[in-house]
Amino acid sequence: MAISFTGISGAISYEGILLLSGDGTSTIWQEPWIDQYETVAFGWDGEGFTASLMGLLPNLAWAWATARFTPTGDMLAEPVMLGQTATDYGEYDAETDPESGTTVFVGASSLGTVLTGLYNRETSLTAPSPYWLINRDDRNHWAGTPAVALNGSTALVAWSDLDKGMVAREVALPSGQAGATWFIPTDPNNIFKRVVATRAGDRWIVVGQDYRGLVLAEIDSKGMRQRRLLTHAPAACAATDSCPVISDWRWQIENMAVAAYGDSAWVGLTDLSYERVENDLTLFTYRILPLRDGCTYQSLASR
Repeated sequence: MAISFTGISGAISYEGILLLSGDGTSTIWQEPWIDQYETVAFGWDGEGFTASLMGLLPNLAWAWATARFTPTGDMLAEPVMLGQTATDYGEYDAETDPESGTTVFVGASSLGTVLTGLYNRETSLTAPSPYWLINRDDRNHWAGTPAVALNGSTALVAWSDLDKGMVAREVALPSGQAGATWFIPTDPNNIFKRVVATRAGDRWIVVGQDYRGLVLAEIDSKGMRQRRLLTHAPAACAATDSCPVISDWRWQIENMAVAAYGDSAWVGLTDLSYERVENDLTLFTYRILPLRDGCTYQSLASR
């Protein structure tokens, strides 16, 4: 396992990597690309770790890159730039397939949702293009909070759409051919603030947060298997219906992620609405919710 963190040595802060191995040993080393890029994500590519990176170039263009390293911190491949754009894709996600070694990076902004990546640990996925525009049918349409999941030669890209709620689209790799598309709506004048996705068994899992709570969508080869509310927003919000406006969100969460093992899946999140202070320390609650069939959790933040 590789974890990116900010450390302090003396009075100087630095960006580091914590490497944990199966035998219980650990290694800490400073990110060697810190002067060029910031780390978006790490993923095991079957032979080592692939780091998905983003950085601002001297020409003020934003660049996507990857670097590869071993579990002991030795470099397998120095940072390689995959593409660049004039737009800062401030919301992004990345996923690495341990079997093929392919890493896919998605970003979203006012220009839409784009995809780039490293194919089979070696070559640019989208070459000769620096990236693919995934929502090409909605050019110059706002998109945000993207997510990507992989299943062999197929990627599922999901994002929040200003008009449609959540959009989930299959993309063939390495051709970039767009496949089936599904829409997960929310109420009018609202958006999904966060979106995450993964593959669990024979289905895609997509979870989004809107003002009601968490919405779960499960998609298999036959289409949308189910779409339902996974958990309600805090009781104060639900009881008074007082947060239909985006700026009035009562349930504040961060670091939402979804993970799968076999057919089972879980959603994790940091619940900021349940913070408390003990011995001058501010403590937050990290919640893990199993995705059980037909189960809608009660208002977690009020309990």
